[in-house]
Amino acid sequence: MVGGGSRSTLWVSLLASLLGRPLRPLPEVDSALGAALWAAASVGLAVEPSAAESAVCQPDPEAQAQLAAAFERYQQAHVALAGFYASLATRA
Repeated sequence: MVGGGSRSTLWVSLLASLLGRPLRPLPEVDSALGAALWAAASVGLAVEPSAAESAVCQPDPEAQAQLAAAFERYQQAHVALAGFYASLATRA
């Protein structure tokens, strides 16, 4: 994980739990390098981004359950409000 958000322990922890995957933020790396690393990995190149990597942030199972429940409530609200949103879009 690279970029401004990777400097926030809270954000990295939240994202790891949301994705259900461990994340390793890279210190002092900008987004351009992150994009280059993703591009290299997508074509099968092995990459070694940094010798000074930070600790891996593991997903939190409790946070995962809370995020899943919140997303379920969001989906229910979206379905329930679909007609209302459509009516707003058709008003002149």
